[in-house]
Amino acid sequence: MTAHKPADPGRTADPVRLLVCARRRAGLGRGEFQQRWLALHRDLARRLPAAGITAYLQNHIYEAEFLESFRELRGGMEADGFDAITEVAFDTMPENDNASGKALEQLLDAEMAFPDTGARRLLLVREHQVFMDSVAPGATVHKMIICVRRRPELSREAFQRYWREEHGPLALALRRRGLTPPMIGYVQNHTLEHPAIERYADGADLYDGVATVWLDRSDDLDLRGTTEQQLLEADRMLVDDEAKFVAPKRSTVCMAVEQVIR
Repeated sequence: MTAHKPADPGRTADPVRLLVCARRRAGLGRGEFQQRWLALHRDLARRLPAAGITAYLQNHIYEAEFLESFRELRGGMEADGFDAITEVAFDTMPENDNASGKALEQLLDAEMAFPDTGARRLLLVREHQVFMDSVAPGATVHKMIICVRRRPELSREAFQRYWREEHGPLALALRRRGLTPPMIGYVQNHTLEHPAIERYADGADLYDGVATVWLDRSDDLDLRGTTEQQLLEADRMLVDDEAKFVAPKRSTVCMAVEQVIR
């Protein structure tokens, strides 16, 4: 089972998600941290009421050799630094007087009390599916996760508008022409302001959004050995368009395997 499926064309609003990007504390291995963090959230998921939450999962990050060339092609990006990313989807915008808001507060309280996390970034985002194919139940899902910050001359509103209205349609058009690597899905997550997040952010410079690309195999985006000129030209087109709104040296990319909690 996976926590994403093609968007319902009849839905009136894009889903809202909490993203917790976590780094392990010093002296703890990545694998051990991931298992402890997974156990924490599995226990928390059992205690949280079903109302308000529509999906709950973790992304366990792993090393991928091709990411070095991916970063270099974009003029240099930060190494990922994170060890796992938790995602929780809500059925409505979390507010003080609704079930989603109460669940968000419980999630944040538990996360901030977890002793094995050395650093974290908290984001509340609104999801925008550019495209998403169906995934077979039980299938292993690999993800490229890109935490992005905008160019300094852009407001967050302008950054998100260009990403959604220009870059997303460009990626979709190239995919429809068969000029992208095999991808299950591409989702943009646009950062929202929320008092609960601001209370815990402690002045941290938040990402302006998080892009997620779903893959059947971890190396499906590895273009280092390809000789297909059209594919390389399309990839260059996407990279050049990213440069219009993304600050690559203040953004980060990683690979992860999805772990569904509920």
